[in-house]
Parts: sequence; structure tokens; C-alpha cells
Amino acid sequence: MIVPLALLWFTGNFTTAGNDSFSRAPRNCGRSSPTRTALGLTAIPAQIGFLSKRSFDAAIRRYDKLAGSAKPSPYTPTKTSFAPSGRARLAALCEKLRAQGVSPEIVKRLAEMLEQADDLTLGRIRSHALADYWGVPRRAVLEACLWATRTGILDLQWDSICPHCRGAKQTSASLSGIRSQVYCDNCNIDFAVNFDQTVELTFRPNSALRIVEAREYCVGGPQVTPHIVAQQLIAPGEQRQLTLPLEAGRYRLRSLELGDAPAFGRVMSHFDVLREVIAEEDGALVKTIGDAVMAVFRRPVAALRAI
Repeated sequence: MIVPLALLWFTGNFTTAGNDSFSRAPRNCGRSSPTRTALGLTAIPAQIGFLSKRSFDAAIRRYDKLAGSAKPSPYTPTKTSFAPSGRARLAALCEKLRAQGVSPEIVKRLAEMLEQADDLTLGRIRSHALADYWGVPRRAVLEACLWATRTGILDLQWDSICPHCRGAKQTSASLSGIRSQVYCDNCNIDFAVNFDQTVELTFRPNSALRIVEAREYCVGGPQVTPHIVAQQLIAPGEQRQLTLPLEAGRYRLRSLELGDAPAFGRVMSHFDVLREVIAEEDGALVKTIGDAVMAVFRRPVAALRAI
């Protein structure tokens, strides 16, 4: 049986200066109610009043520093643990990477990130995001990461991204391992893989250099879901009306999936159009092949006109 030691409430806030910017005196407050046990009455005041207080204060001051930075770093330097001889191996492989013609500056920044970044950052290294932060061409960073996989610094992975929470719900070392249908346990939705929208190439350190634990933080938070402006949960059979302030004109309403019935209807309409074109050129429909057709014509020129 697990006996709780305390109930804890925590709130945090930043005081604002007159210019609406964050002040450099962030304040946070917490309140705990220890259970009436000897351990609760002695351990909780020490934990909450001293240890947790220092941790909360340090974390919030880091947030304040990031919020006041014109260009926040993509990762926070932290204490890292390399595999045995991992640092020496990284240095040797970086020299090999430079010999392949990769920019020394990119190699230097990549090595610094592998040495300093936390597991959450290194679990999914996104080359384009790094390029934008470093201010270098995206293609150059992507090619550097690909070369790094050849030298043994990085491993590449294909991630299937949930369209709602943007989390990697399926990961494979090759595209052939990506399934067409994926389930997101966080959002409780099924979604179809769309290779140009929901599949992303990312990287992670080779395990011979540094072992990274896969982690997921703040699922569905506003920072990782900028594509969601607002949302409403609608129960089965429930209806909601929404008035959008749109300007006059034509708009297209799109969804992730067309659905079997509408898709079948579109294919049949497609065949109707093809039958008319074939008939106009005095041809005949032989059979349908998926969404294509096989037809015959009296003369080759008629077939060309039908195309």
C-alpha cells in the first residue's frame, strides 16, 4: 500500500515591469499539507521548503532568461553521460567528418550539441530547425547530418507525426517500416500516414557515443501545436455551429481523410468523364484498372485526341 506524504498546490507567476516585459524577479509560491505521519511531518518541510524551492526557483529563472532572449537556444546545456570512450570517439569521428568536406563550423556546433544537450532534445534532432537557429543553409545542415550517419556519429530515423499533438507515434530506421495507419494513444485518434506532411526525417546520437532515453514532454502544449488555434470536443451525435469572419470569395474545406463513400463517388464520376471522352472519339471502353481505363479506338490519332 502506498501512503501519501502530502498534498501539494503550486502556482507560479512573473511580475511585469512598466514596459510590459518580464522583470528579473520571478516569483512562485507553493503550499503543502503534510499527512499526519512522522515521515510526512519531518520530510515534507525539508523537501518542499528547501530542495523543491531551489529547483523551482532555478527552473523559473531559466524560463525568464529564455523569454527575455532575442534568440532562444534550441537546447539548454546540461550534465550529460557518454558511453565508455564516447567523447574520444566523437572527437575522432568529427575529424573524419571534416575530411569528408563538411563545414568545420557545422561540425563544431553539432559536436557541442551532442556533448551538452539533454536527452529530450537529442531524441529527435531536426536538421532544418538547427539550420534556422544557426543561420546556415538548411541543405548544408541536412547533408552534414547525413554524412554523420555514414561516419557513425548519428543514426537516422523516420518519424510518423500525429497531426494533432505533433508527437512521433511511429519510428523506423527505414521508410519500409512505416505503417500506413497509425494510432496516437495520447490523442486517442487513428490517422493515415501522409509522407509529405506527417513523416519527418530526424536524427539521434549513435549509441556507441551516447545513449539517449526517448522522452516526451508537454504533450499537446501550445509550443508544440502552433497549428491549432482553437478546439472543441464534440460528443457523438452532437452538433456545433461556428460563424467564421471570412471575406467574400471561394474557400476549400479540407479534412485529413476523404472517407470511403465520397472517394468511391469521385472515382465513379471520373469514369463517367472518361467514357464521354472515349465515346466522342468513336472508341470503346474495355475495362477499368483501378482509377484508370483500357480503351480501344479505330485509329491511333483518335486515341491521342482522347488523351
